[in-house]
Amino acid sequence: MPNIIYKKPRNISLNNWFQVIFIQTVGIVTLIFQLESTALGADEEAPSGSGKDWSRALRGFRSEHNFFINTGSAESHWKILKDSDEFIEDAQKDLSLQLSYAFHLQLVSHFGYYLGSSVGITKNQTRPKNFRILQTLILPGLDAGLVFEPSNNWRTMMGYTFGWQRLDSIRFDSDSLKASVTADCRSYHFSVDYFFELSDGVRVEYERFTLLYSAPGSLNIEKRGTAVKVGYLKHLI
Repeated sequence: MPNIIYKKPRNISLNNWFQVIFIQTVGIVTLIFQLESTALGADEEAPSGSGKDWSRALRGFRSEHNFFINTGSAESHWKILKDSDEFIEDAQKDLSLQLSYAFHLQLVSHFGYYLGSSVGITKNQTRPKNFRILQTLILPGLDAGLVFEPSNNWRTMMGYTFGWQRLDSIRFDSDSLKASVTADCRSYHFSVDYFFELSDGVRVEYERFTLLYSAPGSLNIEKRGTAVKVGYLKHLI
């Protein structure tokens, strides 16, 4: 019978990680504004104010380039089988920083669809005692979904993501071995956007995700959980 180990997570300091996140956020936001300036041109001004003033610019649907930078919190449950004889089951909380790009196209009236991708990084807010992960890198995958825009200010989306995550430097307390693996990741998500300016908005997103890695006889990893993300949204008109 496998040796079953269960431990509650313990808190760790995230000061250093927040410094890295701040630097990355400033750089990404700067890049987005540079892209917008190029698209609009130096002499063109975008209208501002209420959604009623934006109809001419939007033409009924927010098509083409959309960027979303967000931070989120996740609660997840790990199941790890190591060397076919050590079973670890643990709960964990994570914090993440993520940049997403999506290209939107109109289908009919207020309905459309999008295709995109994301990159990011996840850090443990709590750390299990039985194993440790330095960080998780969110690698580019495929994000697709449907869009509904009831007005110029509001937008809702639901979609599915298939991608990969790099689990960096997994270490187990039972030995000194260290491994980094790339796991398949699938998620369903629903989001609500509110645009307070013509091309600037905020998004709240809910996500359910599953992460799987399998190397029979060596290491099997399963991680399931939910996440809530909030961030800044940029639509390049």
